[in-house]
Amino acid sequence: MVEVREVLRAWLEGHGLRKVAERAGVDRKTARRYVEAAQAAGLSRDAGVAAATDELVGVVVEAVRPARPNGHGASWTLLLAHEEQICAWVTGSGEGQEPLTIVKIEELLARRGVRVPYRTLHRFATERCGFRTKSTTVRGGRRRAGGGVPGRLRPARAADRPRVGKAQAGAWADLHRRGVAGTCSCG
Repeated sequence: MVEVREVLRAWLEGHGLRKVAERAGVDRKTARRYVEAAQAAGLSRDAGVAAATDELVGVVVEAVRPARPNGHGASWTLLLAHEEQICAWVTGSGEGQEPLTIVKIEELLARRGVRVPYRTLHRFATERCGFRTKSTTVRGGRRRAGGGVPGRLRPARAADRPRVGKAQAGAWADLHRRGVAGTCSCG
């Protein structure tokens, strides 16, 4: 509701849609939808900032964001009709079947005439079919050198080596040849 109110205020102050969207932090198309809904509700640009009342904002919100009784839209309802098959594809249930990716599932559904946004399908597969559910991670433990094995040092990596210029590189190479720098992590 706050962003709708900000869009309407900026528009009533006389700013263009680009500036209105920028000020409210929304997309220009979203700002246009808010303004068009307010105009359909009877708002005119010369009405002044005071015309952006709570009632008007409520009407605009109802117009641009229709109520969804279960919190999901039409695409989700389409997916519910195919839930059993989607879950089978996600889990790879069946003899010798591998779990499928969401991209492949989207393709198979499209072949059946079910076209839904990828993101909706991904959310559906995660929430309803257990697609790649994340396990709990315990943070706070310290990592030891050597991958957790006490007393074992990890091998030197390029990122751990000192950065040297061309002149110094020759000196390091000479030390390595003579065996003086044999245990350092620079080479």
